[in-house]
Amino acid sequence: MVGVAVGASSAFAYELGVTVPVMVVGHALLGLVEGAITAAVYGSVVNARPDLVLGRFADDPVSPEVDL
Repeated sequence: MVGVAVGASSAFAYELGVTVPVMVVGHALLGLVEGAITAAVYGSVVNARPDLVLGRFADDPVSPEVDL
């Protein structure tokens, strides 16, 4: 939305054809980096403390206190 607003505004030198692709590419790259960091942290936690990660296996209960 911001890319469209900036591109449509007469106050900025760039138009929609520039602002929207720049915003999309930038946010896509950030999403990939965030996903990689999340996967690395999750993997580290699973290796170091598997008891903290519930539901890793089909026979794992939803939580230690509740068995469905």
